[in-house]
Amino acid sequence: MNELSSEYGTGTAVGKVEAMYEGLTPITYLVQEDDGENLFLLSPHSGEFLLSRTLDFETQRFYILTVVVQLRDLAVSSVRVYFNVLDINDNPPVFSQDTYSVSLLEDTVTDTCFLSLNVSDKDDGENGDLDLSVISGDEENMFFMNHIGVLCLIREDVPRGASLFQAEAHDLDIGPNGQLRYELSLMTPFVVDAIRGEVRVMDKLDREKNANYTFIIVAVDQGSIPRSATAVVSVTVLDVNDFTPLFSPAMLVMHVRENEEDLSQETHQDTIMDWNQFTFSIASGNSNSSFAIDPFTGTISVNSPLDRELCPLYNLTITATDNGSPPATGTTNVVVTIGDINDNAPRLMLTEANVKENQPQGTIVAKLNASDSDLPSNQGPFTYWLVMPTLENTFSLTADGILFTTRALDREKKTLYEVLIAVRDAGIPALSSTTTFHISVLDENDNPPVQREIYIEVKYYGNSFQGGMLGNVRPEDQDESDTFNCSIISGNLNMFTIPYSTCELWSFPFQGEAKYNITIEATDQLHFPVNNSVHVHYQGFTNASMDSCILFYVSSSSVEDFLSHKYLRFTKALDSLFNLQASKTHVFGMKVTGTEILLLAAVKRYNGQYLSKEVATDISAVHKKSLESQSNVTISRITSDPCFVSPCQNGATCNKNIHIGQHVAVLESFAVIFVSPQVLSCSSSTLSQQSM
Repeated sequence: MNELSSEYGTGTAVGKVEAMYEGLTPITYLVQEDDGENLFLLSPHSGEFLLSRTLDFETQRFYILTVVVQLRDLAVSSVRVYFNVLDINDNPPVFSQDTYSVSLLEDTVTDTCFLSLNVSDKDDGENGDLDLSVISGDEENMFFMNHIGVLCLIREDVPRGASLFQAEAHDLDIGPNGQLRYELSLMTPFVVDAIRGEVRVMDKLDREKNANYTFIIVAVDQGSIPRSATAVVSVTVLDVNDFTPLFSPAMLVMHVRENEEDLSQETHQDTIMDWNQFTFSIASGNSNSSFAIDPFTGTISVNSPLDRELCPLYNLTITATDNGSPPATGTTNVVVTIGDINDNAPRLMLTEANVKENQPQGTIVAKLNASDSDLPSNQGPFTYWLVMPTLENTFSLTADGILFTTRALDREKKTLYEVLIAVRDAGIPALSSTTTFHISVLDENDNPPVQREIYIEVKYYGNSFQGGMLGNVRPEDQDESDTFNCSIISGNLNMFTIPYSTCELWSFPFQGEAKYNITIEATDQLHFPVNNSVHVHYQGFTNASMDSCILFYVSSSSVEDFLSHKYLRFTKALDSLFNLQASKTHVFGMKVTGTEILLLAAVKRYNGQYLSKEVATDISAVHKKSLESQSNVTISRITSDPCFVSPCQNGATCNKNIHIGQHVAVLESFAVIFVSPQVLSCSSSTLSQQSM
């Protein structure tokens, strides 16, 4: 390890490597690894290191070089050389700023430390230790630097016992006759040292109580017959700024309206008339800078718009600072109350209501109430009116806010009314607002039920249908709140059941393919019962069906619309198409995918063999226009390849399989109910080995 001083300059020899070798062939030295960027120059023959430039401790503190010993061009050994750079005091202290600016309140407590100077030195150890002091600009010795480099304020009060002056008398005698003792002739705030004659202040001086003191100093010798001499001393107490400005009165309560701008001028006084010029400011309580004060006259004015609803009262702390040295500051509180003006329009507290249909004219819909952020004098009584009455004159509104109907309402014709209601306050000037009021018409059982003819398509996977709920077979009724009791009055009671007080049709387990016709009687306990005709068709499918599957993507606004108006026409058109091929179709799956409905179908020849999905797809695609026109649907895609619709990403491989779940999906509409296993997906993907 070689330790190098930072003061070493270019060309300085800083170390040497030597190899022990007794042969005749000369050896040479070569730097093989160098993290100093050619800072160290190695003599190939002597092994001596020289500096190529000056070292800098702050840039890099140590270096590691690898030196190789060579015989001719053959490396025979190597050695690591370490250089450690030592610090020298070559960096001056640096302040973080060229200029510091700080403000202190006049009444800052003594010994307060208020400014950290943030001085740094790049040198290390003792070379980086700092000692700060004030060298100029502090003629009165008011400040000092503490041990951590923070500027502080020195104590300003002079302790009791401070020296006032030195009294001196002379006596030509020697011995006791020439020894003098000093004393004062009167009681004053001063004392004199009997031996040295030093006069000190012993009590607090108050110029406002006594501005001048006159007393006699007596010098007495110690002779057997004492002799004395006297001197008259006059002390004038100079004034200091030891009184703060006083406001008169000590607290003010003022009032200003929201739209006013001026407040009255403040009054103030100072007991020291020489220093009765003041600078005024608002120290606190001035939210949103709502007020401003003239620094010379003390006049308070409105600085930004006032809003009583946001802040009804301000408690301002006002300061007055005199021009003494040091200056003194007095404070007062100004309480400003904000008067209200009518600047807020009333608002309806209720914007919606309900009313039953078929109620007589004059039925009360709502008793309107309004709120107003202004004070009561600018609030109510409120006045209400309809801004744009409906053509049917369905509602009327009194001035005091009673909203009522002018005729009976029919929910089946209109379920929601929107009326514009205006409300005005009693302020001066009056303000008003307009609100859209929503009136919902509640249902009553005023419409008889209508019988339904329902086709229920039950599709099941495997050998049998496990049983379960097939759908709701209640009759059609315009009333939304009616409840029905349904019962089976004809049909196979061993296959179907309806739980008590419902209209949910349930099926027991079934195996095979069959069609059942049943009649359901339904009543709402008010109107005559109606009979619904229900046709249930059971049909199973297998893996062969799924392997031969065609995928039809049909555009539709809703599954209810498709089932009620298009499903039966579509299956009939599909059957007609493949009858020409001596085949029969089977739609065994359905799934809603966004704005489209996915239909899964298979085509089976009369000989029991399935038509391949590719052939069936091609035939369907050729006759796509015919299928659309016969069933009144729009077919976006016909395919046998699920991967065509959802291609795989990121190198995955698509498996062209159909996956169904264990749960049964029941898709309902007015005319058709489709019951089948839930279609989970029509493809799946796996990552290929290359992508893993």
